[in-house]
Amino acid sequence: MCAASRPAAEPRPAADPRPGPTPASDGPHCLRPHPAAGRRLRGTLAGIAGSGGVVIAAVCGPPLAARLAATVAAPLAATVAAPLAATLAATVAAPLAATVAATVAAPLAAQEAVQRDSAAAVADARSAQSRFERDRVRYLPYDRSGFSGSSCDERVGRMCLWLEGRSDWWWPEREPPDLVAARDELIDALSAAALDAPGDPWVIGQLVIYLGEAGRWTEARASARRCGVTPIHAWWCAALEGTALHVLGDYPAAEEAFARALGGMDATEAWRWRQLRDLLDGPGRDAESKARERDDGAAAPRFWALSDPLFLVPGSDRWTEHMARRTWIYAREDARNPYAMSWGDDLEEIVLRYGWEVGWERNPPLSGSFGARSSAVGHQDPRSQGFVAPAAAWDPDADSAPEAWNPGSRPAPRTGYAPAYAPTFLDLATAVAVLPRGDSAVLVTAFPGLPADTTFHADHTHPPAPAHADFGTERRRGLFAASLDARAGDGDPSGVPLDSLFERHARVAAGLEGALALDVPSGRWVVSAEVWDAAEGTAARMRRTIRIPRVPPDVLTLSDLLPARPIGPAVDALEAVLPGLLAEIRYAPGDTIRVGWEVNGLGWTADEPLDYTLSLRQGRGGFFARLGRTLGVVDHPRGLHLEWSEVGPAAPEPRFRVVDLVVPADFEEGDYRLTLELRTAGRATAVSERAVRVGGG
Repeated sequence: MCAASRPAAEPRPAADPRPGPTPASDGPHCLRPHPAAGRRLRGTLAGIAGSGGVVIAAVCGPPLAARLAATVAAPLAATVAAPLAATLAATVAAPLAATVAATVAAPLAAQEAVQRDSAAAVADARSAQSRFERDRVRYLPYDRSGFSGSSCDERVGRMCLWLEGRSDWWWPEREPPDLVAARDELIDALSAAALDAPGDPWVIGQLVIYLGEAGRWTEARASARRCGVTPIHAWWCAALEGTALHVLGDYPAAEEAFARALGGMDATEAWRWRQLRDLLDGPGRDAESKARERDDGAAAPRFWALSDPLFLVPGSDRWTEHMARRTWIYAREDARNPYAMSWGDDLEEIVLRYGWEVGWERNPPLSGSFGARSSAVGHQDPRSQGFVAPAAAWDPDADSAPEAWNPGSRPAPRTGYAPAYAPTFLDLATAVAVLPRGDSAVLVTAFPGLPADTTFHADHTHPPAPAHADFGTERRRGLFAASLDARAGDGDPSGVPLDSLFERHARVAAGLEGALALDVPSGRWVVSAEVWDAAEGTAARMRRTIRIPRVPPDVLTLSDLLPARPIGPAVDALEAVLPGLLAEIRYAPGDTIRVGWEVNGLGWTADEPLDYTLSLRQGRGGFFARLGRTLGVVDHPRGLHLEWSEVGPAAPEPRFRVVDLVVPADFEEGDYRLTLELRTAGRATAVSERAVRVGGG
């Protein structure tokens, strides 16, 4: 029902004769709501007041709409809409605005303030670092070596290198107290900046570097572990931690950290970190280029695995040293350095080749240069040696002598490294004997203990060098065979020296003396005989390549001779020779020589006769000695000669033999050849020789 009211009736005006629209009826039917209005009227009061009024105006025309607006809509708006709007403003809009301010605007403002504070902290840290490096030089002692005014051994870009591999012109000394205090102040500033700007890669890098320079590597590692707050910097934090782990002597953990770092870098940066051509000499670069040409993906991992100074120590510390140097370079590229010059390829190459500086001196200003400042002289570790594998590591088919692998044979190597576990590193005078057994062989080596120290530090003492790792007091020896052939499909040939990529066999024992035997399959191997005294920080090794061919089981083979001192009865067994096996084969006249050997390929012919000849003869000598014997003016050298025969085994098996012989008392001092010949019917004569020294050195 639609109700309406209106004022009292008034006289009607005359009808307008002009045609036009029929006036809207003002009967009760005009108040029936439009269906749309009905739907809205069943809604909220706000809908009644607003939408209903519009519909009425459209149906009933302006006069009625005006009356309804005056009599219904206005009072309704005053009594309902206004209070409702006020209520909504108080209960919804104001709290919503407060919530937005609390959850969006305030945090944004706070974040902007933090960013301003972080930027200021980083700027302050950069100023402190630059100020320290400017001040460092004036705290340094003057150059005592005198080399700063001499010609360079090598020029690398703007840098002058003095290698002096066989002299002792500099040793690390205690730093001046003012320098120590200034660095501690810088570390405090960097620590504060790391709190105000957490995750900033420059700040955390400088903090780790300067903590390490101060010898506080445990703190440096802790700082690196806390720095990985954002994924984009996680690789950098891993590299910093790997550097600290390396210096602290945990090489396996350092390998893992650096592998994570390489995996998190972009491809370009990872490629740069893996580059190693700056370490290689001419033959090494040629071999590396050929390895790349033949697409040998295992070449770089093999190079790093074989550059490991001592297999007795877990981990590949020469590779982690290289990665630590890369980390140091990355941190230094965007920071002031003591040389007061911009970072460049020359500084990078020097750090890659010889490591970061372990000490500093300064040159006096040039005379006659008004206002000139002293310049810095950086020193790398003076005990460094050339621990990188030779060219043979890049080519498994190449042969190499022990001298190519021994770091002491290179007085001024292209690169240097001093292992923390053995700063004194010597050549081991021994040999490896091979006992072929068809598709395998037994390697035998005698260990004479640590050799005499022949370095230029041996005849005097130095202040103890800083030590950041504890390797214990073990004394060990080991015989290792590292394969030159990578295992197919095993490992990641990306430059990371994964031990699983190369087969390795080992025999390790306590003590520095005594023989070891090691079974290895046929193949191409790098054999390493090593001794290490952890307490003394001294090690020695002999390393060489060996090929062990696969020999058919019926082919006659004669092993290397095993000269020894007799210990116990002469039993035909390898175990009877090992206790007295000699690394340096030297006898005096009248001594008994015990000689052992092994024969394979016997037993395929029943009752096979074997004819042996064992001789000890003085060396052939030089040209004039041989000419004198030919002309009869020089006596033929004295010698010892034994012959005997025996019957071969009834079934195929290795046969080991031991013979004792006495060096005649009238033998002259000199070099001799111990020669064994084995003759059998229908086969080529098998010969094995060994050099022997009779008398003193």
